[in-house]
Amino acid sequence: MKEKKSHSIRSAPGIIVLILILIMVASLVACSKPPATSSPAASSPATTTPVAAKPITLVFTSHNNGSGFWAKNVIGPYFREIEKRTNGLVKIEEHWNAELVSLMDAYDAMIRGDVDMAEWFPSMLQGRFPMDDVVSFTQYNSNRPAWVLYELSQLYPQMLEPYSDGKILLRNLGYSVGMFTTKKQIKDLEGSKGMKLAPVGKWSSELIAAYGWTPSPVPPEESTTALQTGVQEGSGSSWYLLWEFGWGSIVKYTTMPIICDEMLVNLSMNKDTWNSLPKEVQDVIEGMQEWAINFQDAAVVKNAIESPARAQAEFGIETYVLPQSEIDKMAEISAGVRAEYVKSLEAAGLPGQAFVDKYLELSKKYTDPQYAPE
Repeated sequence: MKEKKSHSIRSAPGIIVLILILIMVASLVACSKPPATSSPAASSPATTTPVAAKPITLVFTSHNNGSGFWAKNVIGPYFREIEKRTNGLVKIEEHWNAELVSLMDAYDAMIRGDVDMAEWFPSMLQGRFPMDDVVSFTQYNSNRPAWVLYELSQLYPQMLEPYSDGKILLRNLGYSVGMFTTKKQIKDLEGSKGMKLAPVGKWSSELIAAYGWTPSPVPPEESTTALQTGVQEGSGSSWYLLWEFGWGSIVKYTTMPIICDEMLVNLSMNKDTWNSLPKEVQDVIEGMQEWAINFQDAAVVKNAIESPARAQAEFGIETYVLPQSEIDKMAEISAGVRAEYVKSLEAAGLPGQAFVDKYLELSKKYTDPQYAPE
């Protein structure tokens, strides 16, 4: 097959590529209704709790930028909603930029009670959340990533058993849709062999290696430096990272679709902290669950739709769409790695093939435009 050429935003062909990308992503979220079981409006109960004389202060930690995507569009608004619905009884003390604890230590710090709440990535705690690793094999950019996880956990409650030492509040995906690169654009597997790319866990590493690339892990806080210095030559295209971590001035290319570094982004509360909260506060937080799922999905998907045009306008990033022949090659390779993952689940006495198949089924189902979040 003749090689496709990539162009910058300054050329007419580049604009055509951009239009194609926007059409491809926007087709997932064309207008219509979300799942019949929930909607942002319908699942936003008015439950509140009486005002108390002395507010309850909860300390939260995250490695993310306090003015970035997750702070402004997901976790921050979620906290404001808790404060609002408890009439000020609960106050969240937010600490961003890993000022209290690093991402790699955030979960254990929360379990110990060093902090009340933490944002953390299960895939980086190898072996502790094996069923969560299923997201490494995402094949579709679902309109409802958080809802898929919620529905899957209802069918397979074993997913949530490792969370029993804390209280899980939010679960979502980083929503990586391709691969950012700094020096060379990925146009096929053959021509990109050996490229040093960032994995986000064991199975992400296995996929990257199977495709012929070199897994080059570093702590997330060091990812910007790794891309600048060449320790890594690429990382997953979660678009908000161009601004969140300052990658926009470093990354030159993106290739889509490449999904080999998807991961969960979780928010959990210390178990003792949760148990110490008044029941009316617990009821408020529990009653927000479906509202939070819809809210997250709307924010994450909207960002994925709007960011490519902004990234090209601000940074001149060149975008390339893989031909179907390369997509098929990657799917075949991925299937082999996925089979090994299934074996590892079954060896641990956990649901295997049926569980993975259901995840892929739900992910594909929610690519339908009728499930686009409002």
